[in-house]
Amino acid sequence: RAVAGGSLLQARGYPFMPPPPPPPRPPPPPPKRAAPPRGPSAPSGGGGFQNELQKRLAKQKEPEETKEPVYIRYAEHAGDGDDGGHVTVVCISDVHLKHEKLKMVRGDVLVLSGDFTDDGNKHEAAQVNEWLGRVKAEFGYTHIIVICGNHEGYGDILNCPELAAIEGGLTTCVGNGSEAAERQEDVRRHRHKAVLKDVMPHATHVLYNEAAEVEGIKFYGSPWVANHIDPQDRSNARHFDRGFHADCEQLQHVWRGIPDDVEFLVTHGPPQGVLDVNGKGCSMLRLRLAELSHLRVHQFGHVHSGYGYTFVERASLAASTQHVDASQVRNVAITDAMMDNPHDVGFPVHLDAEVRSGATLRKLRTDAEVATHGSVDDLVLFVNAATDGWEQPLFFKLPRRRPDPR
Repeated sequence: RAVAGGSLLQARGYPFMPPPPPPPRPPPPPPKRAAPPRGPSAPSGGGGFQNELQKRLAKQKEPEETKEPVYIRYAEHAGDGDDGGHVTVVCISDVHLKHEKLKMVRGDVLVLSGDFTDDGNKHEAAQVNEWLGRVKAEFGYTHIIVICGNHEGYGDILNCPELAAIEGGLTTCVGNGSEAAERQEDVRRHRHKAVLKDVMPHATHVLYNEAAEVEGIKFYGSPWVANHIDPQDRSNARHFDRGFHADCEQLQHVWRGIPDDVEFLVTHGPPQGVLDVNGKGCSMLRLRLAELSHLRVHQFGHVHSGYGYTFVERASLAASTQHVDASQVRNVAITDAMMDNPHDVGFPVHLDAEVRSGATLRKLRTDAEVATHGSVDDLVLFVNAATDGWEQPLFFKLPRRRPDPR
């Protein structure tokens, strides 16, 4: 019972005892760190968002496991070369200034399929060139073949006042036959090749929509790539990017320049349905591949999470798109609602879901499957070499000969 001025115990003569202090609060738990990303894809756009994302990723803890270079058994399944020799090809892509993390191997030809920089500037390219000089001397590369990627289109490797003065600097006019398109393409071609020749002299071949015969093998390289934000590679000015991005009509024009007798194709981005993860590859490139009867190897990157390799039966490349009328290629305007479910929207050409996913291709993913098949002469080797500091080079021996197409 309460008593005025104190407690009942105090009223009965007991001394006042203050209540014990509350127990101390436990310290807050340390904040959890996010798990490190595995092979993050480079954002399609440049600028502040891209730089901020790269800074955040750089602060994350990297995986502790150490990976090794991947050897692909190609020559082991091929007949003897016409001259009895082989060329060792080493494939890397999307290095993004993490070249020092690569465990390089000896070879004859090193192929770098774009995105060797982050911001596409000459200072970054010079760093890569210094590294190329060291690995060239240490690992015996006779030839170093380089193409640009979309990141090389973000800085002063490509961009200049002359290019910015044409069509606002956008790549929307490539291949449309206009005078502006021709002037823009002329500036783009000469600008980036002159810059890389100056700052990357250790690259023996810098290819821009052109072929080169190396060690008796016909290579062709192009930096052009489908709009990554829009996997259906349709025209969308709101998501359109700088550098070497293009929409489907423009890419159809670009890929027509690939020679029919090319043996080793180097592009920055993948074809649709092959190591491209959820159809992010280029549908126009997929259609052109169906026509290349001499193709033996196709190397690319861009989609980092698609790293790896697979063999594909050449006949299935052609058969899988026979129903497509390429003359009906057109750009399709898209809306925000379409972007919520892009894979449910029709393509500018009739590429059904099975074609887009690559399900209609006959793929051989293991050495045992290739051995059972019997020969690589009627197969095409696809290599997604996007390392990005997480993966290691892929390499193989390629016979110095042209297989007889079937």
